[in-house]
Amino acid sequence: PREYDILHSIAMGHTVRQTARLLDIAAKTVENTQARLFLKLGARNRAGAIAAAHVLGLLDPAHITPAGRPTPGGKASKLIY
Repeated sequence: PREYDILHSIAMGHTVRQTARLLDIAAKTVENTQARLFLKLGARNRAGAIAAAHVLGLLDPAHITPAGRPTPGGKASKLIY
């Protein structure tokens, strides 16, 4: 579940710090989880991880909101499923 949350956050364009704040975890935890995700997905970076996740059907583009854009409720975007 944590890897899925972080994958979604990456897909929304959040930085490591933003992801850590959203999930209320340490930035180092985000970095470590990202590294495991990259290995599992065969990716070298965040863009590669997102591309691999889309190919594998792990991400639904309809549920990803770009970082920084307001949601209909007027609040900053958070993890949306």
